[in-house]
Amino acid sequence: MGVINLFEYMDENRNFFRVTREIPLSITTVSKESNKLNSASITSLGAFPGIPPRIFSSGDDLGENLRLIHEKLDWIIQALTTGGPVLPDLRPAQVSLSSGGMGVEWNAGFPIGDPVEIKMLLANGTRQRVFTLFGTIIRSQEVSRFWDLGIEFAGLDGWFENEIANYVLNAERGL
Repeated sequence: MGVINLFEYMDENRNFFRVTREIPLSITTVSKESNKLNSASITSLGAFPGIPPRIFSSGDDLGENLRLIHEKLDWIIQALTTGGPVLPDLRPAQVSLSSGGMGVEWNAGFPIGDPVEIKMLLANGTRQRVFTLFGTIIRSQEVSRFWDLGIEFAGLDGWFENEIANYVLNAERGL
């Protein structure tokens, strides 16, 4: 038996590797020229708030690693002084999520091809994290009182894809 490429396998079996849930999220447009489009991030809200699984960047850039540490320390100080994390304005929405994108019933439409910033609260067991991702609108159809949006995630590295895929697979298994 040969080696299986997980992402090709997930694409071929797309319906199994997609979960439909009500997830708190926000969607906002961003400029196409924005330098944020490849800067996905995670904010942990679990036992150790503010400290995501990877403290250092994947490179050897000391300045970048120090910047990440300072961001996390600032977040911890804010969480301790305000009594908890300050969450963005998230509202529950019906989402069909996969590691490559999502479909969502939203209260507003966006032009196809527009870049958007997505913040969503994903919880696995006791671990809650706010994912900040970027994507492109690939479907925008008005359906009675809401818009049916299709969003393809953009600029995710393998680590981020794995985090989302793990959430989807755990949700499929009921964990």
